[in-house]
Amino acid sequence: MKILVADDDRIVRAMLNRAIKDWGHEVTLAKDGSEAWELIKSESYDLVISDWLMPQMNGVELCKHIRGVEDRPYIYTLLLTSKSENTDLVTAFEAGADDFVSKPVNFDVLRARIRAGERIIKLEHDLAHRNEKLRESNDELERARAEIHRDLEAGAALQRNLLPRQSLVLNGYRFEWIYKPCSVVSGDILNVMALDDDLLCFYLVDVSGHGVPSALLTFSVNMILGSDSRDINPLYNTHTNEVVSAGGVLCELNERYQLDEDTSQYFTIVYGLMNTKTGDFQVAQAGHPSPVVIGADGKGELIGDGGFPIGWLPVLDYDEVSHSLDKGGRILLYTDGISECTNPEGEMFGNDRLKEYMERTNNMPLRASLEGVIDELYKWNHDSPFDDDVSMLAIERIPDGEDASVGTDQSATEIPAAI
Repeated sequence: MKILVADDDRIVRAMLNRAIKDWGHEVTLAKDGSEAWELIKSESYDLVISDWLMPQMNGVELCKHIRGVEDRPYIYTLLLTSKSENTDLVTAFEAGADDFVSKPVNFDVLRARIRAGERIIKLEHDLAHRNEKLRESNDELERARAEIHRDLEAGAALQRNLLPRQSLVLNGYRFEWIYKPCSVVSGDILNVMALDDDLLCFYLVDVSGHGVPSALLTFSVNMILGSDSRDINPLYNTHTNEVVSAGGVLCELNERYQLDEDTSQYFTIVYGLMNTKTGDFQVAQAGHPSPVVIGADGKGELIGDGGFPIGWLPVLDYDEVSHSLDKGGRILLYTDGISECTNPEGEMFGNDRLKEYMERTNNMPLRASLEGVIDELYKWNHDSPFDDDVSMLAIERIPDGEDASVGTDQSATEIPAAI
């Protein structure tokens, strides 16, 4: 060890110097506390042996100075003293002294005390080394976390790019949506696609779980449904090129996405087809909450009864529910992040409460009505963060005489396969 000896007695310094060197340590000598402190400021020492009573700076003051230094390795301090009063010893310990050796010095005792200090110093050095390794590991983890977060943000941006345009107006229909992931990336996806001049489809997907695996599955489903290749797109019959019914699309998806034993992932979906000329539409559900349909008179109803999620069981049939949307009527698709949002008492928001809200806000602009749903949920759960993704897709058949210029009004032939 590197040991600094501070004593104003030249003979004591010489005796200590000879003995400590014989014990295998490196020794530096100082004639008082001030000289010792100057050496400590410029050099690194493991242990300081200091006389208590010295001119310029005594041993207790030296201990206080040593303990006042931060961000340096621990220095073990040992005072040489003839003091034996308890109050004196308490004062020294409070100043930062680690141990004492009574004067006149018994060199066997001193050597034992130095060995005890050496053990403590080794523990301190080992702890400092482990702490440094831990800091390095934490820095590496933080860099990895930051890189993962950047990747997730990039994935989230890609997901947002898959969503339809806001306030889209198409062939007399207005489309609005809300998309609020509970984490960086989402297990929800929604879209509207024109299939021909008079027919469009719409859907909302909710993948089980959260995070990257769920987000990847949403990419897969969305890409297949929006594929330009009629050979892989389940929206069209590969032999006749005709549009497949809503139930037929879900049957095809169920065949392709059977439950993976490794990931145990499945998804729910509500898928619909709309004739934009007549307002007639059909929807099919796979484990998804029932859509809300609001008539032109403002009265609402829940349609459909759920069905099995995609991937649970092979060879399933999915039934369609047929309906008609009058001018001024609305359809709302939503994920169970809304219906299953709970208040502090554990009560779910529920489908019926959502239907009643949509009835009350039927005269509001469609966008404002959807934003109001989010406000209602925050009131319901007392402003707690959502623990599931929250997504909605709303369709409104624009009444006669109402300005339909809001958004982007295009004919179906001008809309790409995935809007």
